[in-house]
Amino acid sequence: MSVRYVLLLLTAICVAVPAWAQTTFSGTVNTATAVTAISTSGCQTAIGVDDAAGFATGDRILVIQMQDAASGGPCGLFDLATIASVSGNVLTVRERLAHTYDLSGAVQVVRVATATNAIVTGTISPLPFNGRIGGVVVFEVSGTLELRAAITATGAGFRGGVAAPGNAPCSIMTLIGPNGSADLARRGEGIVFCPPATGSG
Repeated sequence: MSVRYVLLLLTAICVAVPAWAQTTFSGTVNTATAVTAISTSGCQTAIGVDDAAGFATGDRILVIQMQDAASGGPCGLFDLATIASVSGNVLTVRERLAHTYDLSGAVQVVRVATATNAIVTGTISPLPFNGRIGGVVVFEVSGTLELRAAITATGAGFRGGVAAPGNAPCSIMTLIGPNGSADLARRGEGIVFCPPATGSG
């Protein structure tokens, strides 16, 4: 009788294991930070960032150029890499990055959500782009991915222009000015980075 109970218990455990191996994804699954410096030594690359909180050794990351400093730059280029170490606000990755990034534009590092098997149980959306980071959803699943909800980035990318009433007299003909100007509306964003000093027009 005791042997029968043991066999039943083992059967129950074997059936339950696949359910435990599932990772659930929903909401915002990524952490992001702006890149401030990139340097390569040998086969490794050191990436300076605004804030390394939320990143750890072994994490998979995406490095991506969000905006160029000028038209025709590397916007859209990206690399996937694995963090070898974290020291202060420097992420050192095991790989030499394949692309060259223009840090006078907007470049970010995004922590990649990873799983062997995953179920999307609720709508996944990115951090809204704020001019430096956000607007990207990225995850890696090596086994089976089951979609039970949507993955969307609607409204989370480049920000549109913002209307302003304008208080300047008719004699002022300024076409471009700084963000926050009472006389100018904020310009919409695109693939060319617009610095705060010329963010309105």
